Amino acid sequence: MRSRSILVPLVLSLMAGGLSMPVLADDAALLRQLQEQMQQMQAQIEALNNKLAEQSESQKKVADTVTKNEKEDKARRAAAEVYGILSLSADFNSDDFGDGDKGWGLKDNVSRFGFRGDIPTTLGGNTSVFYNAEMQYGAANETTVSNANQFQMMQGFVGLKGDWGSARLGRLTVPYKAVYAAIDPWVDRVAQARQGGRQGASALNANYFNNTVEYISPDLSGFKLSGWLSRQFDNEDTATTGFLHNAAPINQFKGGSSYGLGARYEKGSWLASLDWIEFDADAIAAQAATIKNLSNESGIKLTGRYKAKDWSVAAHYEDTEDIGLGKNYYLNGIYNLDKLRLVATLGRNENARTYMTGTTNLNALYNNADTWSFGGLYQIAKSTDLFVVYNSRTQDRNISATVGDDLDTLSIGLITNFSSK
Repeated sequence: MRSRSILVPLVLSLMAGGLSMPVLADDAALLRQLQEQMQQMQAQIEALNNKLAEQSESQKKVADTVTKNEKEDKARRAAAEVYGILSLSADFNSDDFGDGDKGWGLKDNVSRFGFRGDIPTTLGGNTSVFYNAEMQYGAANETTVSNANQFQMMQGFVGLKGDWGSARLGRLTVPYKAVYAAIDPWVDRVAQARQGGRQGASALNANYFNNTVEYISPDLSGFKLSGWLSRQFDNEDTATTGFLHNAAPINQFKGGSSYGLGARYEKGSWLASLDWIEFDADAIAAQAATIKNLSNESGIKLTGRYKAKDWSVAAHYEDTEDIGLGKNYYLNGIYNLDKLRLVATLGRNENARTYMTGTTNLNALYNNADTWSFGGLYQIAKSTDLFVVYNSRTQDRNISATVGDDLDTLSIGLITNFSSK
């Protein structure tokens, strides 16, 4: 009985062992199969990665080529841009303007076109050549040969600019004028402060200085410093040469030089500027027999502006009385309503000798002028505004005045900008 009890477990153990050997063999085969499949999958993954890398490199080359072409195209457009402004209006002048100027008429508001560009150099410091050549044309004037207003050269210069600032020479809008143009929304239209030198800004804020060299510093945390010099050859003060400036009455300064310094801060909502100007001409033409209209003296101007999201306010004070252009005060406010800008202005010119002809008693005659205007500009296209403005100027009567006391104008027009960029 004992031998039988030992035999039974032994047989069972042998049976279990015999049955497990085929099972182990099947697992090993499955493992090898899975390993082979994994190797195949790994190879496929590597092949796909290589293919994707090749496609990515190809796409990068295409993108680099596109970027390069875009940069070259941008550089070409920056090197030679054709641009311009067309500005026309229908104006109604009050009777005080006198015959030839009163009533309705179509007016060109200094339409112009020009060429300008920016060309990189090999000088370092991000230095590039920049230039501008601009011409005014009378879009609404007569086309007779004798009409000098058909074409007139305006600003023209060439210079260098870079991380160190900018330097240019030619016929220039100097910083003294440029800061005025930055705050007056009616530049070149009837409500502009510099109109006739009588509506809050002197004629120094109009037109250009000839034969001028200028330097403007780089931006120093919002500050920029500037200096400029307009210079003629010695004794160049004939009837047709030697003009330091193009606009009347400043074109009476002949030969010699004029120069100025400025400091401007512009950052965020704020703009502030202080500018000084001096004349040292060889001659002053067209002086009245009884009054020295203009003098080789200096002037100063203080300008400020604050811009909020929907509105802005700007003003300047200009003391050019020693030069003969009087003291000038200007204030404007602008309110934005989507595409509509509403503009209100006030201006005053006082004690300007150049407008006081016909008497030697300057202490008894102050031919002052006070101006206000109100209007709006509505953007009807990306670069086109429809505008309406009413401008009213009241001036003290001068003994020799040829026009009345109240000069009122209603102006309705369009201004559009175009560019080859």
